[in-house]
Amino acid sequence: MLDPESLASRQLERFMKMEISKNGPITIVKPFNRRMDAPSVVSFKAIMHDISESGATHIVLDMSRIEFMDSSGLGALISVLKRMSPEKVFEVSGLTPPVKKVFDLTHMNRIFNIHRTIDDAIVQEQERAT
Repeated sequence: MLDPESLASRQLERFMKMEISKNGPITIVKPFNRRMDAPSVVSFKAIMHDISESGATHIVLDMSRIEFMDSSGLGALISVLKRMSPEKVFEVSGLTPPVKKVFDLTHMNRIFNIHRTIDDAIVQEQERAT
């Protein structure tokens, strides 16, 4: 018999919960989920689209909590990048070792500007602005 609490927990995994903050011109998006996979990417893409359409011009996705990402997660990142207009910036930071390995193996490290930390992204933006 399926435990109702377990079922509810599995269904919540389908929704990407994120913390959104601003630091100057940078909109920082930090998922609370530990996984970026098929169950969560639909809500992830919808939220990222809303953030972009709300006027954010420089988005940094802080992936420091993501411990697992499959091809659906990679596809979602590419989808977000493609849907953004050319004058907007979408970068990632805080790749955990398993996610960094996926980025390296799939050459996503050539497509995305990757920062070690959010602080590194902020410093680079400040240097760019001066």
